[in-house]
Formats: sequence, C-alpha cells, structure tokens
Amino acid sequence: MIGESLRTWGRYHRLVRHFNAHDPDSRLPCLCQRCFADAPPRASLEGVDFVQAQAVAEGRVLHFWLPADLESVRDQVCERVARRMKHNLDNPTKARPRALWFNHYRLKRTW
Repeated sequence: MIGESLRTWGRYHRLVRHFNAHDPDSRLPCLCQRCFADAPPRASLEGVDFVQAQAVAEGRVLHFWLPADLESVRDQVCERVARRMKHNLDNPTKARPRALWFNHYRLKRTW
C-alpha cells in the first residue's frame, strides 16, 4: 500500500515545490528532492521503524519520517504539519522555528 501511494504521489511530485533541504548527516535516508527518488519507503534506526509521510500546503511539499507505530494517526499528523506549514507561509514574520519530536510515540510540540 505504501509503495503504491508513493508511486501515485510521484506523478504529482513535479507540480509542487520541495520544502526539504539536503541533509547528508541525517541518520535516516535524506528526503530532499535530489535523494527522494532513491529513498526507501521504510527505514529503521536503533530498532525503531519509520515510514515516509508528506504534508502539502500552498503548493509546497514536506517529506518526513514518521515512526511506524504512528501509522494509525498518520492522517492527523500530516494534517497538523500541513496546517503549520500553511500558517508559517501565510505569516512569514510570525513564523518561528518549531521542533516536533516524538516521545513515547506521542507527538509533542515544544516551543
């Protein structure tokens, strides 16, 4: 299912601007525009499995790694990330760096 959705997504991928910057030091595969095509749909790091997810807002796409245990709330996480992207793009002077981190597999915001 994930592989099929990524293939379908690939058809539309050229229509949006890629938000990810290249991160050669990441311990998970980079999801920038250059590396995205070669990135696997799933990855593991220190015993935690991750799946690719993406959020789209204002013609831009952000790809990120989601812990596989959170796949049941994937739509809510992607929607939340997309809303924050839209807010930051609509209000660039009010946008501040925000960190999203996973603790005990619950999405927590810190800012």
